Amino acid sequence: SFKVKILIYSLFGDGIALYKRLVNEGNQVDIYISSPNAKDSYKGMANRVLIPNFKSYKLVIFDMVDRGRLADRLGSKAWGASSFMDSIELDRKIGIQFMEKCGIKYPPTLYFNSGKAAIHFLKSANKLYVLKPMGNKDTSLTYVPLKSNEEVIDRIIRYKADIGALMLQEKISGIELSSEAWFYKGKLVEGSINNTLENKKFLSGDLGVNTGCMSSLVWKTTNETVLKLFKNIEKNIPLDYTGVLDLNAIWIGRTPYG
Repeated sequence: SFKVKILIYSLFGDGIALYKRLVNEGNQVDIYISSPNAKDSYKGMANRVLIPNFKSYKLVIFDMVDRGRLADRLGSKAWGASSFMDSIELDRKIGIQFMEKCGIKYPPTLYFNSGKAAIHFLKSANKLYVLKPMGNKDTSLTYVPLKSNEEVIDRIIRYKADIGALMLQEKISGIELSSEAWFYKGKLVEGSINNTLENKKFLSGDLGVNTGCMSSLVWKTTNETVLKLFKNIEKNIPLDYTGVLDLNAIWIGRTPYG
């Protein structure tokens, strides 16, 4: 008999590896892929459903952001999405405010409603700034300059229609590390914290554009500094929150900058 009936709710099918793992463990698993651009993806490889009947599943796993309202309606059977997650992931200002509440430092940050205003600032800036578009934008639009802000200006001009409102964050040097932990009903799950070293650039030698993640090195951690970080986060999340939270940070010594 099947262990659990599970639905993976996906945009492009990113959760297909998890699908295979869950099937191999003996579960009955379906996958719903919502994007019309992926209508033929994994046909014959996975049990795709066209219209999911959420009531028939014990567990619904989301592999993307911006589905928080649906996840909230599904309640405890939904993993991987919530309105809270969407708010801190998709709205950079809210994300910054949340880090402030948790005592997490971050580089000097400026917000601009248009590329034109950002370009005006960059032309006279004497420090390098990282370009981060606002909202749920393609990760390739984020840009870290190597030598000068002219690179950022060129990026804004080239992709102005796609970028829209944006954030500029002072470039700092350190170790880029993602730290992640699980929470259950607002409480940190003991032993769930892990660290990840990510390589986001497409192609070797950092030649290509940013991707979500090209490769990762992941390990479990009991580091006291990271544990304290998530204990502070625990104090500021909704009391009923269940799911994962991660912080992408630049570490300078023992201090993370989100």
